[in-house]
Amino acid sequence: MADTEQALKPLPYKVEHNTNSYPQGLLTLDQLSEKIHFPVDRILELAQSEFLPSYCFDKTIYKFRLQEVKDWLAENMMVMTRGKMVKHGFKIIPPCPPVDDRPPMSVCDVVGLSQIPDYSYQPGVYFLCKNNEVVYVGQSVSIHGRIQSHKNNKKFDRVYLLPIPESELNQIESAFIHHLKPPLNGHNKYSCSKKSAPNLKMTEEEAKSIVLSCRNSEPLDDT
Repeated sequence: MADTEQALKPLPYKVEHNTNSYPQGLLTLDQLSEKIHFPVDRILELAQSEFLPSYCFDKTIYKFRLQEVKDWLAENMMVMTRGKMVKHGFKIIPPCPPVDDRPPMSVCDVVGLSQIPDYSYQPGVYFLCKNNEVVYVGQSVSIHGRIQSHKNNKKFDRVYLLPIPESELNQIESAFIHHLKPPLNGHNKYSCSKKSAPNLKMTEEEAKSIVLSCRNSEPLDDT
């Protein structure tokens, strides 16, 4: 009885298919990578792990049938996202041009910072600068109009924009105000609260942590 039970257990081996004829239409790693837009090293990793359908020659060279690989990828590694419904309209936002002038040292290492010209489209947190100092930090989903309004009552010579998703504007703006303490923002704003900005009340450590997350970890080039 024990011998019968042992015989019914699945054996710990893999099944390899040997063929007497050379398979036609095989692709090399580079050819397959170009066809399916998949990195060569990832294809090789999957083949060596015996997940991806492949033909191995001399245990060193891997080749592939395109359709077999596509079928396996579709079944095992591909996910389709149908997208989300747009609730409040949708508009294409052209990027701002690159920074022409070096921004003030206090924000020059912020990743994604762009200089705003006479026109602007992206929502984000903006920095009004005078000489080499950030004098005001603000946010808007319509930057151009907001900048124009500041020209009536604030003195600045440059503006820089940090593109930010609308849902994060309050938090990022608040963190930079806490951390930089720009003179034109007014000292009362550091501790006030807005109904739309519950994160405006934050500690210095919280503000510093958020600002650091926006900065470049690369050392600055002071040349």
